[in-house]
Formats: sequence, structure tokens, C-alpha cells
Amino acid sequence: RFSSAPTHEERGGENALVPEDQLDRLELENSLFNVINGVEYEFESSNDEISILGFVKNYTQYLTAELFDDVGAITENNRKTNNYGAGVSFRHNLNRKWNIKASYERAIRLPNFFEVFGDGLFIAQNLDLKPERSHNANLSANFKNVDVRKAQIRVELNLFLRQVQDFIQLLGTNNFSFHANIEDVASRGLEFTSNWTSANRRMNVKASGTYISYVNISTTGT
Repeated sequence: RFSSAPTHEERGGENALVPEDQLDRLELENSLFNVINGVEYEFESSNDEISILGFVKNYTQYLTAELFDDVGAITENNRKTNNYGAGVSFRHNLNRKWNIKASYERAIRLPNFFEVFGDGLFIAQNLDLKPERSHNANLSANFKNVDVRKAQIRVELNLFLRQVQDFIQLLGTNNFSFHANIEDVASRGLEFTSNWTSANRRMNVKASGTYISYVNISTTGT
């Protein structure tokens, strides 16, 4: 299967409070065009006991920004980034009640419009912002009671690990804020969800919880 997800954003405007003889940064036109293309292949065993899905993605971002030069003239800055990601997921149905899932992805997160260009007032732009690159791994176990004559129970426990390179974070000074890349950030955690439904289907109780820990593991950078 092939998929494609293009998105386009642009901004331009006017600050009515800025006198005509002064530079108005809101008049500068900025645009961001993202294209994410992917190809995937899925294998399923004849008895639906095992499923394996593999995929490859291409992430392309086109940036166009207008800037004021030293004499107040408008100049145009263009930039293109191109990155690849890939992943695989595995599911094994142990029996009618239990299954396990595992997945790994080398993922890319493109910086969004607000992170690149700021808000034009209090958050400054950063045209050198790089995409986040991450290693994502998940391992989960799922249980469900399939007897329709009894109360229905569903429980899922998921362990996850994520290590991000060039993590994007909002930083600030006394005068303004901006988004910047931090070298390496690791997160790990646990997710738990459960769902109980009475046999007569008149009562339903849900419970969930998440534990997550973030650690800046970079030795250089911001």
C-alpha cells in the first residue's frame, strides 16, 4: 500500500500599530510545505495467528521565509530537508484471550509552522530548526474475555521506549522565546488501560494510567 500526506501552511499580515515608516514583521510572508510518503506491506498467517507489518516513509519539508536585510529590504530564504524512516510491527494471537504486540520505528517529526516561524511577536522564528529523529519501541500484552454470556473484560499493558535526537523545545531569554533543538532526550514509560462491562451491558467501568519519564541525555548542545 502507498500513502501520501501533503500539508501546506502560510502566513502574512499587517500590524496596524506599527507606523508606516517602520518595519512591520507581520508583513513578511512565510510558508511551510510538508510531504510524507509511505509504502507498507503486511503479512498475515492463514489462521490469523501472526501478523507482520513493515513500512518505509519519506519526509520532505520545503520552507520559504521572507526576511528584512540590514537596509530594510525584503529578501527570501528557501530551505529543503529530506529524511527517511522505517519500521516493523509484530502481533501474535496466543489464544482467543491473549495476544502480544511488538513494534519498532525509526521515526521523523518535522517541525511545525509555529515552531519554525514563531508567533511574530513574542516567540521568535528559527529557520535552522531541524526535524526530530527518534528510535521508538513498544511491547504490549492484551487480554480480553470473549464469552458474550459473561461480563466483558479488556486489559492492555504497554511498555514503551523513545530516544529522540534533536528534540525540539521552547527556550527563552528575558526578552523573547524561541524553539531550538536539544541533542538527545530519552523517554520511557508504562501505559495501562482496562475496560469492564457487565453481563447485561448496562454498566461500564474504565480505568487507565500512564507513567512516563523524560531525561536529557545529551552531552553537548543547548
